[in-house]
Order: sequence, then C-alpha cells, then structure tokens
Amino acid sequence: MLEIEKRLSEIIKSRGINLAEMARLIGVPYMALYDSIRNKYRKREIRGWELVRVCKFLNVDPRDFADTTQ
Repeated sequence: MLEIEKRLSEIIKSRGINLAEMARLIGVPYMALYDSIRNKYRKREIRGWELVRVCKFLNVDPRDFADTTQ
C-alpha cells in the first residue's frame, strides 16, 4: 500500500468510520476508495480531488500528506 493511502486507512480505521457511508457522503465511488485505501493488492493511488474530499470529511489538512515520499 502506498504511504498516503496507508496513513488515510489508519485514520479511518482508528475513528471507526464506515468506508461505504463516507464514500456516499463525499461523492466518491466506494470501489475507488476501497481500492485506494483498503485493498492492499490493488495499489491504486488516491486521486487529488478524492484526497481533498476525504481530508475535508476527516477534518485533516491535505498538506499534512505533502511531505510523504514514495
């Protein structure tokens, strides 16, 4: 799993957030989020616009992920 996606997954899991419900509320397809954040075999990078919506939902600053190198 990529570093940004791994960190997002940890935040979502630690807060007990239902990924399907979050996807519905932020307008991002569930399978896109699942493949980016939960599916360790897919290794799909989260898109920029998806990251912004997820961060807004989680109330985290997307710039916190800017120092992440791959």
